[in-house]
Amino acid sequence: MAGRPAEKEAPFFGKRLSAVRRSKGLTQQQLADKLGIKRSLIDYYETRSPNPALDFIERSAAALEVSVAELLGSQPNASRSKPGPQ
Repeated sequence: MAGRPAEKEAPFFGKRLSAVRRSKGLTQQQLADKLGIKRSLIDYYETRSPNPALDFIERSAAALEVSVAELLGSQPNASRSKPGPQ
């Protein structure tokens, strides 16, 4: 059968990058401009790249004004964290 192959689910980092970018009100083009890269590279990282370089992760976090941990989804958010024993 002809046609496009079934689309795979976006990698975890790509989902996080897209979610944080959108929460900051930025388009792919605006983020690309901040990073000095082409928009197609942002699309690639958001939809197909399973293992972005650490440099790209750090630069993206800085451009989005978040920590690397937040961009990677490993920093607990205040509404989800539970206070520890006192």
